[in-house]
Amino acid sequence: MKNWIKVMAGAVVGAGLGAVVMHFIDIRMYDAKFNTEVERLREDYRESQENKWKPDILIESPKKDEVGKEESSDEYANVMAKIEEIKTGLPKVISKEEYNHPGEDAYDYDEYSYTFYREDNVVADEMNRQISEAETVRLLGSDFMDTFDEEGMTYVRNDNEKALIDILLDEGSYYDN
Repeated sequence: MKNWIKVMAGAVVGAGLGAVVMHFIDIRMYDAKFNTEVERLREDYRESQENKWKPDILIESPKKDEVGKEESSDEYANVMAKIEEIKTGLPKVISKEEYNHPGEDAYDYDEYSYTFYREDNVVADEMNRQISEAETVRLLGSDFMDTFDEEGMTYVRNDNEKALIDILLDEGSYYDN
């Protein structure tokens, strides 16, 4: 009977020691995996920061001569022209008249309708599908939210997307629909 107790005690102690040893092995193994993954994420982040868009050119304000007049600079003029070129493609709020009669340069523009739910600042398309915030800024810009007329409408022209867009204001919540 005493041998049986010794055998059982030995088995229990062996199992306990085995469990403790395996626990420490698992901790080391998962700790190594964790550290490797953290280092990979740090490296990815460093690369993403290095690859961020940086302006091709840095500009300085035009220098002033002794009289106080700005000296003309071809570089400055070129940069300002480039900035204007970029700005012309951005979405901009337009009048109802310009929306209805966009001119010859917009004859091939597509027309879209969206609804802006003011309570939660959500924009939905014609099928009442929510548009992401990034997509909203890309398509409609960020200036339209406070430009609604008395009929609850505002209009946007997006030259990059070749689109004329009307936006209906809904004072309620998108999530109540």
